[in-house]
Amino acid sequence: MMLVLTILGGLALAGPADRALHLMDAPPHRAPAAAHQVAAQGAKLPRKITRRITPRASAWLSVGRLGILDDEILGHARTALMTSHNPGPVRARAAWALGEVGRGRTWEEVTPVAVLLEEAMASPLDGETAHQVIEAFAKVYTPHSHTFAENLAATRALNTLGANQTRKLPGVYSVVLDQVLTFDVAVRLVRERVDAARQAPSDQTLAEAYGAVLLTIRWLAGRQDQLLAGLSDHRTAVTAAFDALLSTLDLNDRRLTLMLLWSLGEVAGDPAFAELVGPRTAALARTQDPAVRAMQAWALYRLRSNVDARKSLRDDVLATETDPMVLRLLAALRSSPRELDAIQKLYAVEPRPAAQP
Repeated sequence: MMLVLTILGGLALAGPADRALHLMDAPPHRAPAAAHQVAAQGAKLPRKITRRITPRASAWLSVGRLGILDDEILGHARTALMTSHNPGPVRARAAWALGEVGRGRTWEEVTPVAVLLEEAMASPLDGETAHQVIEAFAKVYTPHSHTFAENLAATRALNTLGANQTRKLPGVYSVVLDQVLTFDVAVRLVRERVDAARQAPSDQTLAEAYGAVLLTIRWLAGRQDQLLAGLSDHRTAVTAAFDALLSTLDLNDRRLTLMLLWSLGEVAGDPAFAELVGPRTAALARTQDPAVRAMQAWALYRLRSNVDARKSLRDDVLATETDPMVLRLLAALRSSPRELDAIQKLYAVEPRPAAQP
């Protein structure tokens, strides 16, 4: 009796956070009731939202440990996670709890959790909450196989989250993308984001277009050897991917144009890829921006195994360029000191004989 009184007395003196954490040790038969109790506590929105942060965050730790998932728990998690003015620690712990309660369940059971996390990715998130949302999504989404529509929805959400974050994303972000991003998903995402930026240009739509292009470029670069080895089998899909990327140039956004030209020069330098990219890159309208002209010249030089790219480098760049920065760049494009640079080759300059010892 004395022991029971001592325990009860300790709980009576404990603070709200301690009582919330104590419930995570509830026996199995009491776990549902305990989970509902602490989830309700974690979803409370005090009159002053900055109050009682620790007890509410602690409540979500208990929800995660208890492992109960039902509509009531999900509803409380939605309130905590999707209330944008809720403090970061509460939102982050609610996201963590969703990942924990979704472990080991079927896709049918965790689909509502994944949908909620995708909604969260499309909303403003602080860095810690974004980290926890991605990790929770990895726990509930990646163990299962998915349809094209599901992977496209996941990629859209991940791309929006990446566009809105200013800090480095955790490694699990790339792990999830590797599982959801395919040729078809990448092409659809780029086209959707570019169309959105074209129809309603804004910082947000341009950032999402930039993110979609970057995701696709990285995806292609990471599989370049594999794609080149089987290009005959993948040619239609690879062509569609490059066409979608090149459509981004129509936006005439300086940041996007510079990034895309540099990326295409890096990724498409192989003759097989250059044939797909060279003609469109060569057909770019000339711009008054010398930085873009310099990047275009560099990309054309990298794509020079393509006839259209070589002709454009000769006729549209070297024959008319007067900016010293662009010309210096072209003069530096050679693999060894003794190799003729692009300008020397245009004017048929003979290499100097090696000096006699």
